[in-house]
Amino acid sequence: MHCQLTELHYYSVAGDSYRISDFLSIQPTIEKLLIISHTDSLSNIDPNALPALRELSAPVQLLSTSPIPHLPCLSRLSVILTLASLVEFVQLAGALQQITPPRSLELCIAVNTNTDPGAIETITIGLAYLGLAAPFITSLELEIYQGHIQQHELHYMLLLALPRFPNLRTLTLMSPPPTQNMNPRDFQMRSLSHTISLIHNTLSSLQLPIDTSFLPPALQSEPSLTQDQPNSDALYDRSCHTKIIRAWGQIHPSLEYVVFPFAVYNLKAFRST
Repeated sequence: MHCQLTELHYYSVAGDSYRISDFLSIQPTIEKLLIISHTDSLSNIDPNALPALRELSAPVQLLSTSPIPHLPCLSRLSVILTLASLVEFVQLAGALQQITPPRSLELCIAVNTNTDPGAIETITIGLAYLGLAAPFITSLELEIYQGHIQQHELHYMLLLALPRFPNLRTLTLMSPPPTQNMNPRDFQMRSLSHTISLIHNTLSSLQLPIDTSFLPPALQSEPSLTQDQPNSDALYDRSCHTKIIRAWGQIHPSLEYVVFPFAVYNLKAFRST
């Protein structure tokens, strides 16, 4: 009887002396790999290892500090744990630039919007940077692992970031149900005009290779928006979806589908009306 290993979940702790890179280098049939390990565990992996790998799940620290082999079949990359800072977004972008560009890639990441008042602008800048680093991304899944996002935050975050993903076809936005995820923020989120100003300043100070022309100029006054209810979650509020999706479809003509927790929207219907 001949067996082939096609899926592997591997976990290790600091101090583990087992060299998983040696094992992976002689497993050409693995198609799905989930790995949680110390950052140097892949330092000796063969550059031509894992030729059949289609789905990879790993922490950003492992992806960014270990040589990523050529993965000609890679179609889905899931980042384990939340991206908590702009540095981690930049690390992920650097890892994406190292891989052989696939024809298409589904990227899955998680964030926390309850960390600090600058969480939304950090996510906005980070998404824009990922789009520029990996134009081959065709599907993006953004999970709000903790926290929630209000209508105006969701609207403008994606309005600023989406143009950086030229080949994006499907956008998936997920979060736990509001009843499980409505811990009140113990801080006041920044105004939209303040957020946009900070995004400009942050990009300038970091000297990131991002074209800031996709950002609107600093606002003199806040746009007219329906006042959100405190701690409302726009992902579950279908009453705001039409307005938001219509705006996203206008600035990203190639976007085809937007997926919310309990709703799927085909943008063709919005562009034909």
